[in-house]
Amino acid sequence: MNTTIIDIHSHLPAHPEQISRMLFSARKNMLKYVFVSTLSLGTEHCVEFPAKGEVAAANKHTFKYCEKYPDILKGYVYLNPCLNWKDELMKWVKHPAFTGIKLWISLKDDTGSPDICIPVLQAASELQVPVLIHSFYRSSENKRGELDPSELVSLARSSPGTDIIMAHLGGNWEKGCQAVKSAKNISVDISGFPAYRGSVEYAIKICGSSRVLFGADVPCRTFQSQIAKVYMSETTENIRAHIMSLNALRLYKTVFERI
Repeated sequence: MNTTIIDIHSHLPAHPEQISRMLFSARKNMLKYVFVSTLSLGTEHCVEFPAKGEVAAANKHTFKYCEKYPDILKGYVYLNPCLNWKDELMKWVKHPAFTGIKLWISLKDDTGSPDICIPVLQAASELQVPVLIHSFYRSSENKRGELDPSELVSLARSSPGTDIIMAHLGGNWEKGCQAVKSAKNISVDISGFPAYRGSVEYAIKICGSSRVLFGADVPCRTFQSQIAKVYMSETTENIRAHIMSLNALRLYKTVFERI
C-alpha cells in the first residue's frame, strides 16, 4: 500500500497550541507534507475582504511556521485580487516553502465581475505554480465575492496555461464536478465536506483520476475523516496513490524541485 500522503489544502490556526495539535495529528496520520494558508488571516476571524495589512499578516503567519517546521509545512501565498497584490506575491515567491497561490472569496469587483482574478492567474502561469481557489455551489446564496464552479470555469478558459485547483469539489460535489469536467486545467480537491459515500468515486468518474487531489481542510475537518474518505472509496490502489500523492507531485513539480 502506498502510504505517502500530501495534503494540498489545509489551514494554520491562529494559536501555537492549536498548531502543535495539528502537527501531532498530521504526523500521527503519516502525512508527508501539509500545504497551508492561514485560516484566521492573522486575526481571530476570517475576513471576507481583507485589507492589505490583514493579507500581509496572514502570509507572515503562514511562513513563520513553515520556517519553524520545514519538514512538513509548505505555504501558499494568500492574495486578495481586489487589492494591489503583486508586491505581496513577489515578497514570498522566492521563499523555499512557497507552493503557490491561495484565493478565497474576495474574487469579484464592485460590479460582480471575477475578471480581477485573471492577472493573478496569469502571474501563476508565469511562475509555473498552481492556484488553489475556494469555489462553492451553496444551498443558499453565495457570499459576496465568492465564485461558484461555473464562474471558475470561465476564469480557467481565460488563462488556459494556469493550473487551477477547485477546492471542496465545489461544495455540491455532483454539480461541482459536472461544471468543471471539460476544463482540463482545473483539478479538484476532496477536502472540507463530510465523507459522503460515492463522492470520491464520482470525482474520479467525471474529472478523471489524474485531476483529483487529497486535501483535508484542517482544522475545519480532521485528517482522519478526509483520509478515510479516500481509503474507503471503491477504487483501485493505484488510483488512491495518485489522489493521495502522485497527482500532487506532478502538479506541483516545480515546487518539489526546490524541496
